[in-house]
Amino acid sequence: SLENLFGGLVVLSDKVIRVGDLVRIGTAIGEIEDVTLHATRMRAFDRSVVTIPNGSLITAQIENRSRRDKFWFNPTLGLVYETTAEQMRAVLENVRARLESDPRVEKGTMRVRFVRINTSSLDVEVFAYLLVPDYVTFLAVQEELLLMLLDVVEKAGTYLAFPSQTTYAAGESEHPLAARPARTAPTP
Repeated sequence: SLENLFGGLVVLSDKVIRVGDLVRIGTAIGEIEDVTLHATRMRAFDRSVVTIPNGSLITAQIENRSRRDKFWFNPTLGLVYETTAEQMRAVLENVRARLESDPRVEKGTMRVRFVRINTSSLDVEVFAYLLVPDYVTFLAVQEELLLMLLDVVEKAGTYLAFPSQTTYAAGESEHPLAARPARTAPTP
């Protein structure tokens, strides 16, 4: 149709997407294999082929992951309630130091903050942009940094929390956490 032809001209002339780009179009994510005047063909991660008429493409929301200038690293560490202030400071200081020393982390925007006392955890937000060339490299660096976060938490002597609930009985003579023995590693 004329709509698809016009859409194809727009896609080709504006170079919104190119063959080889990793994109998300609507709910479909994959690599662009072909762009013609009538349709765009994408290979999804499950290896299926998605064909999108260019008339639909010019009105769709397109996220071109291949054109990122940097990648967002934004995990939240939920630490157990038994985490002491000293342990929290150690986690914050060591994560900041490790990220500051990593040349792949953009320094001006990096932050590590104790942001929330949540219902089942003490939350530390890590916010950093990674200066890496592509998505595959980002995945490898993200994995390395997540392992570093686990290492820092472990060395501080605390643990990641899991959703839980504690019930206190009325009339207890002392604070329930004060009466508990020191926490050891969780058992599976």
